[in-house]
Amino acid sequence: MSADAMLQFDRVTKRYGPGQDALVGVNLVMKRGEMAFLTGHSGAGKSTLLRLIMMMERPSEGNVRVAGQDVSALPRRQIPYYRRHIGVVFQNHHLLFDRSVFSNVALPLEIEGVSHREIGRRVRAALDKVGLLKKENMNPQMLSGGEQQRVGIARAVVNKPPILLADEPTGNLDPELSAEIMKLFHEFNQVGSTVLVASHDLALISHMKHRIIRLEQGQVRGGVSA
Repeated sequence: MSADAMLQFDRVTKRYGPGQDALVGVNLVMKRGEMAFLTGHSGAGKSTLLRLIMMMERPSEGNVRVAGQDVSALPRRQIPYYRRHIGVVFQNHHLLFDRSVFSNVALPLEIEGVSHREIGRRVRAALDKVGLLKKENMNPQMLSGGEQQRVGIARAVVNKPPILLADEPTGNLDPELSAEIMKLFHEFNQVGSTVLVASHDLALISHMKHRIIRLEQGQVRGGVSA
């Protein structure tokens, strides 16, 4: 394990059944504070790779290490605590429409038992960062698709996770909004988060000047800088 590695896959295979290998012998290293894009055709294994980092899946073979820890061997009871160190942004942002914008972003902090005063400070700082501070009392259903995605990003970063993952975060957005969202990920990377974004939008990510990791049929085919 490299001393400055945040994420490391060592010969990782994920098999769902006979002849159903989502990932095959993947070797991959991301340094602390690095930002990279994960790309490939639909079914190439992008979401599976992210799910392994989140411990929503365990590898069939090999090891997944995060900050030096072999998370593929984590006991089930420790997984919720482990996940507190990872922010996740989905294509379909999984917002709760019976809660305000503020309450959606506050949810991870409430689960951690953070004080009300600290929750208020951190939530408003996160909303300010994504440009939604004035909409904290609104219901997410009243927001545009791009604004809803930014609420999801604020929720993912509100507890300042060292790792930020995103699975096709711009899949439902037009090119201008997509560029704004990617700029936000770049800004969070600039303040120290290790950021891995799965995206099929090659035209957009090729302009971002970060490493592009290409998956093809469950194998890494390239990890060169853009």
